Amino acid sequence: MKFSIVVPLYNKVKSVEKTILSILNQTHTDFELIVVDDGSTDGSDKVVELFEDRRLTLIRQPNQGVSAARNTGIRRAQYSHIAFIDADDCVAPDYLKHICRLIYAYPEAGAYCTRYRYVNAERTKRCKIHNMKNRLMLFDNYFAIAGKGDLPIIATGVCIPKYVLDRVGQFPVGQVQGEDQDLWARIGLNFSIAVHPAYDIDYCLDAENRVSVEKIPRHELPFSERLQALLYAHKVEKRLIKSVKRYIAGHLIHLAQLNLVNGRKSVAMSILKDPRTNYALLRKLKWRFKAIFCFEKVEVGFKDNRDNQRASVDNLLNDKKMGGILSVVKSLSESSLANDFQFTFNVVDPTSLNKAKTECDMLMVHYASSWKTLIPNLILRIKNWDKPLILQEHHYTKQFYQMVPSQARFRLMLKLNYSLFDNVVSVSHGQARWMKSLNLVKSANLTVIPQSRKLDDFLSIKPKKRSTMIRLVAYGRLSQEKGFDRVIKAFRLIESKRVVLDIAGDGPMKDELIQLASGDKRIKFVGRVNDVPALLSRCDAVIIPSRFEAFGLVCLEAKAAGKAVIVADVGGLSEQVSTNNNTLPSCGLKLDDCNPRVIAEVLNRVDLLPLEDWGRNGRMRVKEAWYNYQKQWSNLLSQFA
Repeated sequence: MKFSIVVPLYNKVKSVEKTILSILNQTHTDFELIVVDDGSTDGSDKVVELFEDRRLTLIRQPNQGVSAARNTGIRRAQYSHIAFIDADDCVAPDYLKHICRLIYAYPEAGAYCTRYRYVNAERTKRCKIHNMKNRLMLFDNYFAIAGKGDLPIIATGVCIPKYVLDRVGQFPVGQVQGEDQDLWARIGLNFSIAVHPAYDIDYCLDAENRVSVEKIPRHELPFSERLQALLYAHKVEKRLIKSVKRYIAGHLIHLAQLNLVNGRKSVAMSILKDPRTNYALLRKLKWRFKAIFCFEKVEVGFKDNRDNQRASVDNLLNDKKMGGILSVVKSLSESSLANDFQFTFNVVDPTSLNKAKTECDMLMVHYASSWKTLIPNLILRIKNWDKPLILQEHHYTKQFYQMVPSQARFRLMLKLNYSLFDNVVSVSHGQARWMKSLNLVKSANLTVIPQSRKLDDFLSIKPKKRSTMIRLVAYGRLSQEKGFDRVIKAFRLIESKRVVLDIAGDGPMKDELIQLASGDKRIKFVGRVNDVPALLSRCDAVIIPSRFEAFGLVCLEAKAAGKAVIVADVGGLSEQVSTNNNTLPSCGLKLDDCNPRVIAEVLNRVDLLPLEDWGRNGRMRVKEAWYNYQKQWSNLLSQFA
């Protein structure tokens, strides 16, 4: 398949070379490149002349605007599919290859594009296209997608069949802003849109003379006015009417937002009074609230304008004794991230309505969501509207959900709570899959960061030689969900004296568990343990019979200590022991049905299990866990800093 690539050029001397190189380095090489110089005065055209490639053609014309330059390229194009790339952006080597795949998959589409990234000198941020999955997608309602997230089409990277342009028209000449959205809207009214999941486009926010970031319009742009005229004239398909109205409402509210944050409150309020904004009522109310109660100019976007100060992250917990959660969070504050972020910790009542506006740069919530936290979380969101809110979901899992009596009500509660946060961090891939399966949170707002902590004390434990006595350890909070009662009942079913169990920890079930183990000298309760590495150094394996577990920090610590693990097949425990289709070495035993009878069968043959091999493999698997954990958190926090 052959392509015509059109690059409009006006005073981009610093960036045009990089743009052209990215195009000429395509893995799909069958294309022509048409650069239309629109009267540049900075020598941009001279840079283009330096390229000696038979596929490249340079056209010069007097300055008429970007639409005129693109239309000139359309008229000179020889091939049936025309791609547009701005002279300050770049495309990945496989961009045309991915467009080819889209065209073969969806020949009926009116436009083809890939996902894109916003890029500036400090960092990169991926676009968030509504309903976009990690596969080829065909959207038959452009406005429904464009009205609920980032635009699926931007001026760089879109490929349009020539017959589509013949039918809907070219770019509107003389329009300073929104000229590209004008064309996308006309295509959306008549055709479907195909999108490839690859992030093949780098949209440069630091580019010279980029109009969209230099001039903030005070009034509705022409493309929106034309759509409104079509609605009045009843020339919009019935299936699209509601989406088009919401799309126009979104455009107006976006204009109000831009004007508000640039200090033009009266302009913003005037736009928000337009009754058409009622079609996006929640967004309208949000920005009306900000316009009424916020009087300072704030920055939009993700550029960090602070003078090399550390971004402050306030962690909200409901209990200083949150065990593994607190140890994980505090580990971050003592890690390399402390060079860029200042972590603070506050114990709060999650159900209290007295949520205050904080002075930090971003907030991270660690307590569990419930109906009682919904209104307090909403107040927290409103009072800190200008700050990113991140929820780390340590608590809920698929197994917990299956135990809830009213699942529909529980699902609604989670969905409403999660919607108040800019990002929800899942602590395991299994937990994330469960969230996605129930549509609890948008994929674009969900990040998976498997838990970790500093493991040096565990990694330094010397291997223990096996003796005639096999010592198992179970430790953690003595509560129902941890399942220690299962192991005690399993010991009651076996007669072997060569297996002993140490149970460490404290909690609400302590007395009940001691009573359950009464009379069995093989089971010992050692109480609360401050030196966990010392506890693990004396055992042969760690057993984790949890009824549900979002991640299971005990399993990570056991593997780092070089101990075999015997775990229930739930939540994050499953993937910590999984061999990933035999691509990872086995580090323990996973029990599909972790009931006392099954555990007893394992205990009867525990001396035959390769505990030492499992321990070595587990330690090898987690050696880089802490480094990877810091890296993932650094990437996430940097997006919001």
